[in-house]
Amino acid sequence: MESQSEIFSMLYLPRISWIVSVMSKEKLLISLNEVFDKAEYRNRFELIGANGKIIQTIPLLKWKKKQTSAGNIKISNDTNWQHVHWQSIQSSYGKCSYFLFYSDDFKKLYNQKFEFLIDWNTILLQTIFKQIRSKTEILLVNQLPEKVKICQFHFPEYYQPFSHKFGFSADQNILDLIFNLGPDANKYLQNLSLLAKS
Repeated sequence: MESQSEIFSMLYLPRISWIVSVMSKEKLLISLNEVFDKAEYRNRFELIGANGKIIQTIPLLKWKKKQTSAGNIKISNDTNWQHVHWQSIQSSYGKCSYFLFYSDDFKKLYNQKFEFLIDWNTILLQTIFKQIRSKTEILLVNQLPEKVKICQFHFPEYYQPFSHKFGFSADQNILDLIFNLGPDANKYLQNLSLLAKS
C-alpha cells in the first residue's frame, strides 16, 4: 500500500478514476482549509437514469465570506434533498445485480441529517471504502490541497442498466461500479491501478 502524502479535495460520490487514485494509499489526506469552489463536485454527483444524465446537488447554506474554507460549508436541510438523491440512486441502480446486497449501508446514511458537508462526504467515503474493501484511512488536515494528477484510464466495459439506450458510460460515480459488480468492484479497481502504473 502506498503512503504518499498528497492532499486531496473531498468529493461527493467521486468518480471511479478518483477512487483508483486514492484507494492504494495508507492514509488519504483531505483538506479542510481549501477555498470552497461551487464549480467542483464537492456537493454534486452525476448518474445515468432512464432519460440520460442526472446531476444531483446538495443544497448549501449561504456563506458571507467570498472565500470560505471547505470545512466550514454547511448543508441546508430545509428540503428533503437526501430523499430525492436516494430516489435517483434507487431508480438508476435498483435493478442492478448487487443493489440489494450493498444498498442498506448507503440508505441508512441518506436517512440521517448532517450539518457540515465535510462530515457527510467523509462518512460516505468511509462507507464506500468499506464496500470496496479498501483499508485506506481518511484524515482531515488543515493544509491546502495539491494539484494531484488524476490518471486517465481505459475503462473496461461492464453491465450498466441503461447501456442498451446510451452505450457504456465510463468513469461513473463509484456506486455505479459497486452496485453493478459487487465483490468484483475491488478487482476492477485494482486492475485499473495496475494499468495506470504500467
